[in-house]
Amino acid sequence: MKKLLFLFVMFIPLMANAYDVLFNDIYYDINNGTATVTYSYYDNDRFAKDYSGDVVIPNKITYQGNEIPVTSIGQYAFIGCSDLTTVTIPESVTSIGQNAFLSCSRLTSINIPNSVTSIGQSAFNGCSGLTSVTIPNSVTSISEYAFSGCNGLFSIFSEIENPFNIRGDVFYNIPADAKLIVPQNTKEVYQATDGWSQFTDIVEVKDGDANGDEKVNQKDVDDVGCYIIGNAPTVFVRNAADMNGDGEVNVADIVLMLININQK
Repeated sequence: MKKLLFLFVMFIPLMANAYDVLFNDIYYDINNGTATVTYSYYDNDRFAKDYSGDVVIPNKITYQGNEIPVTSIGQYAFIGCSDLTTVTIPESVTSIGQNAFLSCSRLTSINIPNSVTSIGQSAFNGCSGLTSVTIPNSVTSISEYAFSGCNGLFSIFSEIENPFNIRGDVFYNIPADAKLIVPQNTKEVYQATDGWSQFTDIVEVKDGDANGDEKVNQKDVDDVGCYIIGNAPTVFVRNAADMNGDGEVNVADIVLMLININQK
């Protein structure tokens, strides 16, 4: 009888909720007064595929009557969400966890804000719909296979001014002719830094080239305007748009950009 009971228990589906609160259709864990984006449940080696379409993560949520900042994208949060297309991450987020967007094959746009310091193992592995990604200067750690298998990723915009060593598999199995666009006066450093040196096409961004197309024109002005009003374009190189070097992108940069364009 005990043996039969044991076998019965073995085959009960192992299903467990993985969240503390659902807020505006996004699931969160709450720990130490901060919120982490997560998934709804885990069932017999399968993660819930909760998200699709365009997802906008807020910088804070309300939990038990208190405002809680959203500080991280948890591990497995969006894993396998093949109908997910875009994700907007707020500047309150500092980390993107392991496998967070693994196999989100239709994801075409992701903004990584200049607040994120770490990108976890396989965070964007298999995101074959991504054609470009911007890595902000705030990032200090990129783990193995983070962008592996992104076989449509032709443009990587790195805003990291002092590149650090990364593993050679961070960008494993992306297009061989993918372009790495880096800040001014850093190309030689990237060429000498582990992981980054594997790129054969490394280009230094020009002042004002906000969309990274190696030209400075009205399209860049329009993109900066969209960024200022909170509608950032898919490709946006923040340090190129910051014409006056004050660490912000605003109307003053548009004025300088227009002056430069009109002087040509």
